[in-house]
Amino acid sequence: MIRLINSPLTVRRIVALLVLLTLVGVIIMTGLAAFLSVGNAHTAIHEQRIALGRLQSAISQMSHWNDSSRLVNSGASFGFLDGLSETIIRADLQKRFMAAAADHRVNVISVGNVPNFIKNAVNYAGLQANVSGTIGELQQLLIELETTSPILFITEMSIRAPNSSSRTPPRVEPPLEAQLRVYGALRPDSEQEAEQ
Repeated sequence: MIRLINSPLTVRRIVALLVLLTLVGVIIMTGLAAFLSVGNAHTAIHEQRIALGRLQSAISQMSHWNDSSRLVNSGASFGFLDGLSETIIRADLQKRFMAAAADHRVNVISVGNVPNFIKNAVNYAGLQANVSGTIGELQQLLIELETTSPILFITEMSIRAPNSSSRTPPRVEPPLEAQLRVYGALRPDSEQEAEQ
């Protein structure tokens, strides 16, 4: 340091310029890294919003589904829930839901039966479940439930992000909590057996 102070004015100016350029470079690099990090976080949030919108769109389409009587009359490959009694059907429905959730690493917090409902002369049995998982895991669970036979319908779903108050962008996909109602159609003859 003493050598630098005693050095000629030109050397001191060159050293001062180098220190200034180094500081400017560090500031620019820090700002660029912060900008890229925020950009990546915004991209991840945008992708998750698109996926969430798709989920909500699929749910709203299923809730407006109105042509179940045609499927019953056709007797086609609609995929009614089968079992000797409604109690067995409901137990199988819960087992199927739990297995699908486990396959997609979705944590099942609780699951229970909900009252049946009748729409267009079709009786539906269902369950309500509280689950948690990433948006990708929940999406895969819903796709499996609605595309494998017998077909199940998600009639209601609410999603919340428990850690959404954090201002720092997450480094991993944040977990979401969802409550959903899942229904399947009962075969008309099994309804009659249950009534007897």
